[in-house]
Amino acid sequence: MFEAPSALSSRISSELPSVPSESPLIGPVDAHVHLFPEFSDFAQRRTVSFLNAVSESDWEAVCRAVQCLERNAEALGRNFEQNAELRSGDFKPNAELQVVPFLGIHPWAVLSAEAGWEERLEALLRRMPIAGVGEIGLDAWKPELQSDAAVCRQKTFFQRQLALAVELDRPVSIHCVRAWDHLWELARPILAGKPIPLLFHAFSGSPQIVSQILQKEKWNAFFSIASFRFHPDRPKSRELLHAIPRERLLLETDAESAEDALSLETLCRNAAECLRIPESELSDQILKNVRLFFGR
Repeated sequence: MFEAPSALSSRISSELPSVPSESPLIGPVDAHVHLFPEFSDFAQRRTVSFLNAVSESDWEAVCRAVQCLERNAEALGRNFEQNAELRSGDFKPNAELQVVPFLGIHPWAVLSAEAGWEERLEALLRRMPIAGVGEIGLDAWKPELQSDAAVCRQKTFFQRQLALAVELDRPVSIHCVRAWDHLWELARPILAGKPIPLLFHAFSGSPQIVSQILQKEKWNAFFSIASFRFHPDRPKSRELLHAIPRERLLLETDAESAEDALSLETLCRNAAECLRIPESELSDQILKNVRLFFGR
């Protein structure tokens, strides 16, 4: 049955834990989320959220959402556009921000991207030095992205955005689905000797890929397990979770709606049970990992 937006918002709010305004924020970290109408309500209950753009059409909306949150405003000192320190580029993405923006063009959006996107993205990233680059990547799963022309366009967009992240020294959120051979080919020359943090979001690769990224490529990589992909009753999910070094693990919802975002607490609980550690220990570890991701 269709649920009116106001009713849905009220129900979602009732399902969220209340957080007194004077209390420190101690909710879980969501390492990959998208904009949705109730996003700010969830962000207030998360220690940190990585808010990802998908296409140029939502870059400014992501920036506005980030600037409007109270703890971000405190961390930035005053209004972003008036902050001389921020405009100078010295204020980098970090775990003290309530929401960290990631700006880029998703592989699903490359076919509709308009000319001049690269210059506009660079200009916005320079204007927004707290932002990472993302969500970018390669996808060989969607049928419309499998033609030679589409693959070529994906590779061009990924290559240019990754190079821009290296140039600006920004963290990157990467989407890679059945395209690891292309990723090795494109990323190796760009990342050689460049320790920028990489987040492989909604990671569904094998334990062998984890090992190759960390041990062979020696990239400064982290791996985020998504709630929609983690099934604690399936051996493959458990094996992958255990294959990721504890200090390189993050969790995410990849949410595009309030109902999706509610899955984070269940994911934290299930992951902790699978690892046979208290949920509080896993939450502490993930916050440490976020600080490590941002080099703090």
